[in-house]
Amino acid sequence: MLFRKAETREAEAIRALYQAVIGTPFCTWDESYPGETEIAGDLSAGTLYVLEEDHQVIGAISIVPENELDHFNCWALKENAREFARVVIKSDQQHKRLSVYLVEGVIRELQRQGVAAIHIAVAKENIPAQKLYRKTGFDFCGEADMYGHSYFLCERTIEICSEGKKMMITPVDKTNIMQAAAIHAISWQASHRAFCAQDFVEKHTPERQLEYLQSKMKNGSKVYMLVDEKPVGIVSVTGSLIEDLYVLPDMQNRGYGTALLQFAIKQCTNTPALWILENNTCAERLYHRMGFQKTGRRNYIAHGLDEIEMHFTGTFLQVTD
Repeated sequence: MLFRKAETREAEAIRALYQAVIGTPFCTWDESYPGETEIAGDLSAGTLYVLEEDHQVIGAISIVPENELDHFNCWALKENAREFARVVIKSDQQHKRLSVYLVEGVIRELQRQGVAAIHIAVAKENIPAQKLYRKTGFDFCGEADMYGHSYFLCERTIEICSEGKKMMITPVDKTNIMQAAAIHAISWQASHRAFCAQDFVEKHTPERQLEYLQSKMKNGSKVYMLVDEKPVGIVSVTGSLIEDLYVLPDMQNRGYGTALLQFAIKQCTNTPALWILENNTCAERLYHRMGFQKTGRRNYIAHGLDEIEMHFTGTFLQVTD
């Protein structure tokens, strides 16, 4: 599945997608909107994107050139924000998480552009769209009446990758394993501080984590390190099990976790799976957005902690530059 910019030759196919959903439950569009004017304007501005599968356009989304929601006072971030609109999925392809891939694709595009936040308005009667935006990390922060409808105002801040094109994910070997162990120790301590006794957390030193990583690699695990001018995160893959995904605390919320998880998914030999500490809502939110779902299986580990298994149920989305 491919997320990319729309081409001029696809204008009619995109218009057909819009027309096919008019009159369906929850849709607020009519025969005049969105139409040729909106499509032509988005294509001309280079802000219309599509989801392609088997050389067929099955979805579309537009980055709105104008910021017509800026005047509302509910936003946490007003500067450097953009909007998107006209999200549509082919009628016979709905209820397959494809709308999530559209939204995540445009979020990554805005991330590459250095945009700090996304603002959208979703009609109060459009329950499926509200579920979509909650699932993809939007906060509902206000309400407004526009165009004859009542809307919820939603915002999502974007994790910014500094110098994203310089990012590199490299295998861990004897030349860089000490750096990986340091990332593991610092990040493990920070993420487990709320769950474990202080003395237990403090025992996870770089030396202890070095032994741990060495034993994993000896038993067939592959460990990778993410570098963006300096090492910032690690992840390990054992067959189809993704483990030890860590980003340094002061480098979080910049998209590094997403980059590592995308990479790890592609390394798995079968359906990717992972375990997550119960009540670790931040990590769960990331995994859920990326297509993981809880299975219900639980794993009791030492020191009073419970883990929950998650399996990848989505389709890996390729995003073009």
